[in-house]
Amino acid sequence: MENPYEISSADHRIASLNQADKKNLIFIRLAVIFSGIIVALKITALVFMLSKNLDLKEMAFLAETALGAGLTIGVLLKSRICAIALFVSTAGMQIYRVTESFPQSNVYLAFAIIIICIFIAPIFLGILGTIAYHKRKKNLAADLLA
Repeated sequence: MENPYEISSADHRIASLNQADKKNLIFIRLAVIFSGIIVALKITALVFMLSKNLDLKEMAFLAETALGAGLTIGVLLKSRICAIALFVSTAGMQIYRVTESFPQSNVYLAFAIIIICIFIAPIFLGILGTIAYHKRKKNLAADLLA
C-alpha cells in the first residue's frame, strides 16, 4: 500500500534550495531588516514629535514612515513592486533631504552621495533578491509542468 503522506520527487525539488536561492533570500531578509530598523527609528522619532503640534514637514515624515512600513511588509512577502517602490521612495527622500539640508559644497555633496548609497544599497539588493526569487519560482513551476 502506498503512503499518502510521502513527499513526491517534484515536491523534493521545490523543498530543496540551492546556493543561489539562499543568496536571494538573504538579500530579501537584508532589505527587510534594514528597512525595518529605519522604520523603527522613524517611529521612535515620531513618538517624541507627537508631544508638540505637527507642521507640514513632520506630517510628511509621518507619511513617509507609514509608506516605508507598508512597503517593508510587502518586501517581506517577496513583492517585486513593493521592493522597487521602497527603493524609489527611500532614494527620493534621501536625495530630497540632501538638497534641503546640506550646504552647496562639493565636499558635503560627495559625502552625502556616499551616505545615500550606503542607505539604499541593501534595499537595492532586496530588489535583486525578489526578482531572482520569482524567476526561480517560475522556472521550478515550468520544470514541474514539463
